[in-house]
Amino acid sequence: MIQLIADSGSTKVDWRALMPDGTVKSIHTEGINPVFQTAEH
Repeated sequence: MIQLIADSGSTKVDWRALMPDGTVKSIHTEGINPVFQTAEH
């Protein structure tokens, strides 16, 4: 089983995927700040 962990703020999200073999995969994405969101989102 893969475990997915997210540490989120208004400027970025740090993601970690804990793989079944014990390795860790990391990715960083943009956060969601409601002040800067448009009505479509």
